Amino acid sequence: MSNNANSADVIIVGAGVVGCATAYYLARQGTHVLVLDEESVGSKASFHATGLLTPWQESDNPAVRELF
Repeated sequence: MSNNANSADVIIVGAGVVGCATAYYLARQGTHVLVLDEESVGSKASFHATGLLTPWQESDNPAVRELF
């Protein structure tokens, strides 16, 4: 774990729903996390998909469909 204000233990590229959730849970465990995104938080795919994650609808793989 880093104590330097100019470093991070983990760098996450993408401030969408998955990137932010990952950063949140890592930070709760004491990990120093840096989240990078070229736009504002949630302004790309997460905004356009309204945070909807639907792999069962987008996958032709029967194994994925069985999960849901």
